[in-house]
Amino acid sequence: MNGYGAYKKVQSATSTTNARDMEYRLLAQVTGALQDSEKPGASLQDRLNAVLRNEKVWSVFLAELNDPANALPQALKGNLASLALWVIKETQLVISD
Repeated sequence: MNGYGAYKKVQSATSTTNARDMEYRLLAQVTGALQDSEKPGASLQDRLNAVLRNEKVWSVFLAELNDPANALPQALKGNLASLALWVIKETQLVISD
């Protein structure tokens, strides 16, 4: 499948999905990759890719939480931002080890 075909497939799959479903699916994929990276035989590259992808997802969440147009309750935004910052900090600790 060429790049355009792959893009169209993803576009059609996400066009009928709401944001919450996409976030759920993304977090499930990231969590699955993190779990797979802990299995025997997983390479260092697999582990790093999983950890860095998780950090990237939470960095995007953090940016979205800081958007003034974000309508989530302030307390929830604060809790999620704290979680995102923790993930980012832990990722740096994992990579430095």
